[in-house]
Amino acid sequence: MPAESHIVSTAADLASQVRARRVDPVAITSATLARIAGDSRAVAAFRHVRHDEALAEAAVLAERSDLGALALAGVPVAVKEVAAIAGEYPAWESPSTAEPFGFDSDVVERLRAAGAAVIGTTRTPQCCLFPMTDDADAIVANPWAPGYSAGGSSGGSAAAIAAGFVPLAHGTDAFGSIRMPAAMCGLVGISPGTGTVPAGDAWQYSGMYRHGPLATTVSDAALLLSVLAKRPQLAAIAPAGVMRVATSVRPPGLAGQIPIPKQFVKAAAQTAAHLRAAGHNVRQATPHYGNLTPAILSRWLGGLEPRRQRNWRSEPSGTCEPPAWCVEPT
Repeated sequence: MPAESHIVSTAADLASQVRARRVDPVAITSATLARIAGDSRAVAAFRHVRHDEALAEAAVLAERSDLGALALAGVPVAVKEVAAIAGEYPAWESPSTAEPFGFDSDVVERLRAAGAAVIGTTRTPQCCLFPMTDDADAIVANPWAPGYSAGGSSGGSAAAIAAGFVPLAHGTDAFGSIRMPAAMCGLVGISPGTGTVPAGDAWQYSGMYRHGPLATTVSDAALLLSVLAKRPQLAAIAPAGVMRVATSVRPPGLAGQIPIPKQFVKAAAQTAAHLRAAGHNVRQATPHYGNLTPAILSRWLGGLEPRRQRNWRSEPSGTCEPPAWCVEPT
């Protein structure tokens, strides 16, 4: 089980208290940093904890005249290390030769503009390619079951929430890099549709890469998505109504030949039963994916090199301005 220091307040509750000036952002940040410092699991979940920087930024936030209008006022947020944060080092370069980012990515800028406290960067596997988050320095274990993985590639972000360090975390997803860690750590993760979250790095990984939220509640996930997407209306959750839902226990491609553990089959059946009891139309159906694996892997691996091209961002017009020596992939 996660430590007893597990966060009780949701992000929405914290932000509401800070907006009303009932809670000091510096106090929230200090408590968050103390939780992280007192738990050995943080070494794996976080690549770097921004202790001094986060406290300084919280102090500035507390003095903002528009504090009452900030969607994430004082909320501690962890950021997956693929997003540029001024002063942080890119995870895909050698520490001995890397230069720190000179600016925040547009996604991080939105978090700051909404009043979030950027607590630190979370760990990813090499090339963000694996469904577990392990590297030469650490293995990111599942806080609920330390003998198991937290998933990947947003495993560090998922572990940071499941361990009770932060209520919200940023992640990225192409093949399930938000969805798998969220499911494995008992969280809510959203992989938005292409273009929902505009980002200057959206062309990376051959355009298969999306920014999205991880949280403990649907409301918190929607709140973070609304900030990342610059669409406040996404924070409002409308009734779902009656939905058509298909369940399947057969993965796509060659993986579909692998026997599925009985407990997974049982869990899928139980989920279907809960959805059916809630009034939704549920049936079992397996989509025909075809042999997608070679094409997907070729496109993904072909987009790794452009990750080095980082010192640029999307402009308000939505256009991208990479450096002169960077050729954007087609």
